[in-house]
This record gives sequence, C-alpha cells and structure tokens, in this order.
Amino acid sequence: MSTDQGRALGGSCTVTYGADQRTFAAQVGQRLLDVILANEPDHRHVCGGNGYCTSCRVRVEAGHLSPPNRTERERLGSRCGELRLACQSHLIGDVTVIPMVTGSLIDWE
Repeated sequence: MSTDQGRALGGSCTVTYGADQRTFAAQVGQRLLDVILANEPDHRHVCGGNGYCTSCRVRVEAGHLSPPNRTERERLGSRCGELRLACQSHLIGDVTVIPMVTGSLIDWE
C-alpha cells in the first residue's frame, strides 16, 4: 500500500513540533491539539480547545492539515493558513509546526 493510500485510510503520520523538532507519532484524522497535548502537556490552550482564545495557535512550517474552518478564518484573519489553531486542525499527513508563544492573547500580530 502506498503512503497516500494509507493516509486516506486513516494511516499513521508524524507531527514535528517546536524549534527543537521533536517528532510525535499520530494518526490521520486526529486533532492536532490532542496529539500535541499527549506529548507536550504545557502547550497553551486557554479556552479548552474551543477555538475562542487563539492561544493554541501554531505556525505551519511544512506539511498537511485539514482546510481552515470558519472559526480559524475569523480568529486568524489574514494570517490564516500561515497560522493555524491546533484545536481546529486535523491531520491529513505529516506536518511540522512551531508553537506561537506570546505574552498577550490580545496583541499577537
């Protein structure tokens, strides 16, 4: 079975996380935030993964996530796509992300 076929059937994928490039095993279809929290419990997620606060946002360096939904487009504006909300993103293949850590949840651009 090819890698693409395995991914289409819910196969495995890899999340590469942070500046130190740690890798986490995952399954296609999993929510990105769930994979991150299972391996990095200190990743911010103030609103509990509901897409309201944007504290779980990550910068996508490479790879594949589900298309941005309405919540992400509204919260992230023109940076949607470059930035994603981990709580709203699902894996569709390997992805590399960097957490966006700031001192303020309001003024982060």
